[in-house]
Amino acid sequence: MPHVGKPLPGGQPIKPQPWWAGIGQSFTGAKESWTKQWAVQQRSWKKHKKFQMPVKVDVDFLNPVVATVKESAQDIWAKMPQPVQQHGPIISAVLVTALIVHNIEKGRLRAERERNLRLRGRVDLLLGENEELHKKVSDLKGKAQGPRSPSELAMSRALSEATQAAAAAATAAAHAASACGTPLTPNQQPQGAAGSA
Repeated sequence: MPHVGKPLPGGQPIKPQPWWAGIGQSFTGAKESWTKQWAVQQRSWKKHKKFQMPVKVDVDFLNPVVATVKESAQDIWAKMPQPVQQHGPIISAVLVTALIVHNIEKGRLRAERERNLRLRGRVDLLLGENEELHKKVSDLKGKAQGPRSPSELAMSRALSEATQAAAAAATAAAHAASACGTPLTPNQQPQGAAGSA
């Protein structure tokens, strides 16, 4: 370190580098070598991925079974009477077709049964909700027919008392008028008095 602290030819002194500057430079070199190694490793992995191990399946154990089934079917076919051999392919085609149609229809019936059960569940749910709504409506009708609060109850009582008092006053006025001898015109007669006369 001959130049540390001494001015350079340009006139500025050289600043000493901190101790961690050397660590960063060594990591930079290691990082570059590590990335190169990683790229090489990835290329080799790609090559290994393309490699496939040959799979050879030996199916010799199936051949004897197939041959035995064929021989037994041919033996059974040879022992059948001539009319059965003539109509055998047609009958077998009809049976296979019937079996296929039966399986298809069975699947459709199962799907319809499941759909029916789902719809019944929905109907039961809707009927329950309908009953609840009817109960709410009847409760609301009952509340609407009667007074809703104590003040409305007092108002309806006062109104009925005032109506009764007006009817009693009209009856009294009718009796007073008849006692005086002045007949009331039909417009002047109270309703309670007109009905009793």
